[in-house]
Amino acid sequence: MGSKKSTHISTINAVSAGAQVVIVNMSYFLSYKIILNELGSSYLGVWTLLLSVSSFVGLANFGIGPLVLKIIAEAKINNLNSNVEKIIGTSGFITLSFSVIVAGAFYILYPILLNNVLDSNSLLLAKSLLPYIAISLVITAHVNLLGSFLDALQLTYKKNIFLCVSSIMYILLTYIFIKEFGLLGAAYAWILQGLINYMLSIILLKSEIPYALRAFFRFNNPLFWEMIKQGSKMQIISITGIFLEPVTKFFISKYLGVAVVGFYEIASRIVSVVKIIISNATQVIVPRFSIYRINGDVKNEVSLFTNTFNNVFFLSTISIGALIGCSRILAYIFIGENNIFFTQTIILMSCAWYVNLLAVPSYYTYIALGNVNIILVSHIVMSFLNLILCYCIGGFFQSQMLIGGWALAIIISSLIILVHFYTNYKYLFAFINIPSKFYFLLKVFCMNSIIYITTGLYDFNNLHKIYLFLIMYFMISVIVYLKEIKNFYLTYFTNETIS
Repeated sequence: MGSKKSTHISTINAVSAGAQVVIVNMSYFLSYKIILNELGSSYLGVWTLLLSVSSFVGLANFGIGPLVLKIIAEAKINNLNSNVEKIIGTSGFITLSFSVIVAGAFYILYPILLNNVLDSNSLLLAKSLLPYIAISLVITAHVNLLGSFLDALQLTYKKNIFLCVSSIMYILLTYIFIKEFGLLGAAYAWILQGLINYMLSIILLKSEIPYALRAFFRFNNPLFWEMIKQGSKMQIISITGIFLEPVTKFFISKYLGVAVVGFYEIASRIVSVVKIIISNATQVIVPRFSIYRINGDVKNEVSLFTNTFNNVFFLSTISIGALIGCSRILAYIFIGENNIFFTQTIILMSCAWYVNLLAVPSYYTYIALGNVNIILVSHIVMSFLNLILCYCIGGFFQSQMLIGGWALAIIISSLIILVHFYTNYKYLFAFINIPSKFYFLLKVFCMNSIIYITTGLYDFNNLHKIYLFLIMYFMISVIVYLKEIKNFYLTYFTNETIS
């Protein structure tokens, strides 16, 4: 009975995580649209460059988010409330300390990078917004830490509800403030959203753990050094993240212009919706796998990993295939024209994140096992490859295929994790049917290749044509994938799946 209840809660958490990602990213799209319509593409480019600060949030948390998730889940299982208090207090101290340091460094050093890519007017605007972005970094770091607490307590679905509400409020605030304050209004809305998320997270945490506020003052020195030791590896991973999104935007601004960064950001957000939905849903495997490993339950380990991988493969293949097949349609919807750079970016990013998604079950299983060495290696490889390839392609060719360097870096780093995991944990792949997956992948590829070619023959310059196409695409997909959809439904709703 307890197992069924736990699986039910995990399924709700996974579904709510998907809904939350869609709504949050829709709020980003709408805010970009508001900025684009009200202020222009150059302002949007400046804003997206500043939002690269999100890559620094992992630094501000010192990489302890996944570690906190694992430790609290194990402490709750063993009814060690005193340990939970120490974890909350110590991790809170770490986040406060490092978030202030990172925000200060960002405020001082980031203008040096912006000097190389922005004209004088854009640079002046960006510098005026930096204090607000630095403040939001500190707030976001604390919100993410509180989110890890809530995930460990299986309160993900409640957390996702208030994140959705705050995202809707963010859109309303952005619309109101931009008309009054210009781009500064977007910064005001960003900070207010962060404060709302912080307050709601505290309230939700206190409802589950009455002593939560008191726990923030329970610093434990031995635990501090243990978390610093363990978190240092994740911190290196966070540092490597700086060489991904911010570096890519930097080279796009330098070689293709700041206005193009806005198009890149929109395309990136679209593809990231799929990636984050599936990745976040898979993340809840961490506490469950940790429990099975503690109990020596190999059978459930295999079942959990097999069903998780099967579901990730199915959802990734269908979703990424749709993004590639409909990339021209997405350009008409978000840009208003068949923009070549936008379309190429969606296709290249889709291919890269597809390979990455196939490695996601292995990634989170490694987190559950406390083995982050290979994850560290893959991130280092990814960051340096991205830096070198973007520099070479952008510097020597100044080509829109600069995104290809980013994509290749993602693919290689993802394969490192996937191959290494398979080599060391072959027994977890024992019940995964590779031939049937290859057949399904071929089917999706053929269908979406035909769709992509077909959309290039017509002009989708009005909403009626776009709606008609999307309806037809959905109907064709259901017919073509009917067998796989049935299998996914039966597996997901009758067995332990993304849990």
